[in-house]
Amino acid sequence: DVRHYPAELSGGNQQKALLARYFLGKAQLLILDEPTAGVDVGARLDMHAVIRARVNKDLGMVVISSDAEEIVTLCDRAYVFQRGGIVGELLKDEISEDSLSRLAVAVSNYQDVQTEDITNAPGNSEGAD
Repeated sequence: DVRHYPAELSGGNQQKALLARYFLGKAQLLILDEPTAGVDVGARLDMHAVIRARVNKDLGMVVISSDAEEIVTLCDRAYVFQRGGIVGELLKDEISEDSLSRLAVAVSNYQDVQTEDITNAPGNSEGAD
């Protein structure tokens, strides 16, 4: 029923209503932060389809998500961030759940080794026992 106020709708329908509101406007760029967090699978698939269709038509989009599947579905380019900076970039054909995970783990392992090397460096009193 279209007469419902968004607060009276389920969480998934609230998010759909919010997206529809922005799609009706004249925005050229949409920033989505965890766009389908907390919605059921059906609502998630519907939202992904609507978002992709609109982006393919005339809208730019930035997606911030911890959900690799969502990034694969929605994004044409993915940046992996750690500790406040970009540590990797993947283009559309390179984006997969596996490539995102490998990149995040590889960078994390590298940074852990770097931190360990600095902590245990000769002359560093913090690393001394």
